This record gives sequence, C-alpha cells and structure tokens, in this order.
Amino acid sequence: MRSHRLDSLWVFVLVTFVLCGTAHAYIDPGAGSLALQMALAAVFACLFFVRASWAKVRTFFGHPWHPHPHGEAGKQPAARRP
Repeated sequence: MRSHRLDSLWVFVLVTFVLCGTAHAYIDPGAGSLALQMALAAVFACLFFVRASWAKVRTFFGHPWHPHPHGEAGKQPAARRP
C-alpha cells in the first residue's frame, strides 16, 4: 500500500516539471563530479548495507549451509598429548 504523502509528492513533482518554463541555468563541471561522487557513495552504501544485513541473517539462522569448522557441537577438539 502506498501512502497518500508519496502520491502527493509525485503529483507535485510532475506538476512542477510540466508547468515550469525554460530554465536558463548553468551547470559547471564540478556538478558532474559531485553527482558522480554521490552516485558512487550511494552504490557503496547499498553494498555495505546488503553485506551487513546478509551477515546478520546468516548469524540468525546459525549458518545451516556451512558446517562448523570444529565439529557439530561447536567445541574445539581436545588437544592431543604426545
């Protein structure tokens, strides 16, 4: 279900683009660099979030697809004496 505020926002954005006239604006080269930095930051933030979330999901379910390296009980094997 979508909220009423989101619908209102879309209507506002569409009306703004339709009703505004020609914009006589200048975009300097630094703006492109800033946009690229923002896009890369967003991509890496999403990747970090997915990786952190996936680790939490794996921890919650106890790694059922990876056996514990120290046996089923999770205990380390007893040290052997020579």
